[in-house]
Amino acid sequence: VIVNNTVVTTSNAGPLGGSGGPPVALPPTSLRNVDQNIRTAQTQFYSMAVEQQLAPGTVLSVQYAGARGLHLYDIKNINGLGGGNVLLGDPVLDPGGSGNSAATRLNPQYSDINNRGSSGDSYYHALNFQFQTTNLRRTGLGLVANYTIAHATDDLSTTFSETNNAFALGYMKPFDPGFDHGNGDLDLRHRLVIAPIYQAPLLTHSNALMRQTLGGWQVTGIYTVRSGTPFTYYDSTNDISGYSIPRYTPAGGVVPKRSFTSIPHGVDGGGTNAYVIGTLPAANSFANPLFNQVDPTHYPNGISDWGPYPATMTARNAFRGPGAWNIDAAVQKTFPITERFNLVFRAEGFDVFNHHNLYVQEGFNDFASASGAITASKGGIGNNGGANDERRFGQFSLAVKF
Repeated sequence: VIVNNTVVTTSNAGPLGGSGGPPVALPPTSLRNVDQNIRTAQTQFYSMAVEQQLAPGTVLSVQYAGARGLHLYDIKNINGLGGGNVLLGDPVLDPGGSGNSAATRLNPQYSDINNRGSSGDSYYHALNFQFQTTNLRRTGLGLVANYTIAHATDDLSTTFSETNNAFALGYMKPFDPGFDHGNGDLDLRHRLVIAPIYQAPLLTHSNALMRQTLGGWQVTGIYTVRSGTPFTYYDSTNDISGYSIPRYTPAGGVVPKRSFTSIPHGVDGGGTNAYVIGTLPAANSFANPLFNQVDPTHYPNGISDWGPYPATMTARNAFRGPGAWNIDAAVQKTFPITERFNLVFRAEGFDVFNHHNLYVQEGFNDFASASGAITASKGGIGNNGGANDERRFGQFSLAVKF
């Protein structure tokens, strides 16, 4: 039986098992392969430190830490639409004369080819200043303070491009990973941590009631503050594959690479827990001139999946989101029962000021849909799949130590 020029048969081979009718062309299929020259990923670490004792129990240190990532694992599409035209010089066919699509692939036998390789590259440099003291001037106060200034750069921050900060699979240029070299997704330039601990005196010369109620308390806390993490802004206006979405290009030339028009405190973006914290000027949506107006039906403005990209295109992770801070605290009291047994009461509070930081909604950083708006959400219960679960809560414990 032939239906729509296709043989219908009971054979397990389907149309290929029929003895009559026209041949059925199999469509190109996608492919996943491992680079035959894949290398073993490695990281080289190096560090040094200088310490100086300022007083008994008080030390100041300066520490440097570095890391170099080589042959880091990646996944990228090496057979996207338009690659044959741009890299192999395939002619851009005029559909008015032939009806064929203008975009070709490097290997027409397949559609997308997701290649597993080891072309990732990363650098990390950090300088840490640490101040540490115990029982400062015999007051019972101890303190550890760390300030870190660091810079992390890479070509790709995650093997599978699964974060909201990656709008495409792998690199924009699959055969030139260095084109994406920029700030790493976790590049924290500044971070300060202050952790005091205060041990109240035991009041050994007081009466029993004073010793039990006021003596032996311990109070600790951790204050953490950091600068914002970087993010990329994209423009999918002329994208046709979803594998190589170009970055935002300003219409008026290059904008400051790490800034945008900030809106103080944010403006309600009209959505649940959404705040517009900044805007970008109009975009010059990139379209490869090779495809411009060749196929008005399928590609009215050309395609953006392959370069060469304009020099005014913003860099990867060129923008930086809001900073964040948090305070945790704990109180502990030891009640001696006998020489061998102690009763320890402890109360801990997390995010004691119930402060919710702002986090950029990176999944909306596309000029084609957001028109330059940069939105953020406040941390809270269940926010961003639980990744920014900021809430004030406490816990209590009572333990017997012997």
